[in-house]
Amino acid sequence: MYMIKTFKPGAVLIELLLFIAFVGVTAGVILSIIIFVSIQQKNAEVAHLVEDTGTKILTVLTQQIRQGEEIAFPEPGRSAQTLQLVMADDDKHPLLFTTSNAMLYFGTTDTLEPLFDGDILSVHGVFIENISSAESESVRIAFTLKVGNESSGIEYEQTFTSVVHLYEDNITNQDCDCELIACDGSFYTWEHCAEGTSTCLPHTSAVACSTIGLVSVSSITYPASEAGAIGEFEIELSKTHSSSLIVSYTLEGDAEEGEDYVDFTGSVTIDPGDYQSVVTLTPINDDVYEGDETVVFQVSVTSSSEFAINPDRNIATIDILDNDGGSTSTSCVADWPKCDETGIWYSNTVECNDNCPSLCKAEPCDAGGP
Repeated sequence: MYMIKTFKPGAVLIELLLFIAFVGVTAGVILSIIIFVSIQQKNAEVAHLVEDTGTKILTVLTQQIRQGEEIAFPEPGRSAQTLQLVMADDDKHPLLFTTSNAMLYFGTTDTLEPLFDGDILSVHGVFIENISSAESESVRIAFTLKVGNESSGIEYEQTFTSVVHLYEDNITNQDCDCELIACDGSFYTWEHCAEGTSTCLPHTSAVACSTIGLVSVSSITYPASEAGAIGEFEIELSKTHSSSLIVSYTLEGDAEEGEDYVDFTGSVTIDPGDYQSVVTLTPINDDVYEGDETVVFQVSVTSSSEFAINPDRNIATIDILDNDGGSTSTSCVADWPKCDETGIWYSNTVECNDNCPSLCKAEPCDAGGP
């Protein structure tokens, strides 16, 4: 016996539309997964490119710097965006490392070449500090590599740092007293030894530079505390200057000026020839528990067109540690709690936080005692 299945009018069309909708949704999900996987793979490739390039740059710099005899620039205790070493070998003297237009450059004698592909990567936050001591010549190097931008939808950056010690043997083959690397207003210039002689030869590179000095700030003494410890911000210049320089700054953060720390003047004057100025943060010791708070120090403008604010090092922070103890609860902290006849806790020796009244009454209790 055969059964003939009948359909209501329009049923086939509805099923067909539902099927088409299902296929569309499924395809959309699959496409989204494919796109997501593709983006993840692309992000992984970008991250690998940055990490691999940064690691290789540090390796090259470490190998070359260790062959140096002396750090010619910056001076001990100073920082800059350029490194110059005195080398034992004439063929490698001087060794140079600097930055220009979001690129890193490295060279010896009369060369200065880029360290990576500037069409893909860019660099910022270049920081070179001479941390030499009586025992050894050492330099701290830091830089941040970045790839992509907001419009591309793919961005990745990583900061690389290294401390390199020179393996100097105090033996040099050259006696040249040549000029250090400098900026003539357009390009980097320096002098190097003529082969086999002590004669200095001038050289001008094709790498553009700027004579504009940079103003940076960092936290050098921290944290501060209501118990008496001060904090210190250091405003630092990348080059010397012939006239007084005024640097203005602003203060932000959850710590309040005049209540949590002594008022600042809002600017400092750096005398001619000096590289830095230290601004002291002095906490105000109160008896109110507020928890640890932060002061955000930001340099803003200078009085000279020869200096600009370093966008990578224009902000520094210091925490102010609270010394009042306590908590934000409504419970009172007392070493001799009692319950009075009204059923309220109190103490003859009060050790309360700011949420407790002066008599340490804070919460109902059993009149029978603690």
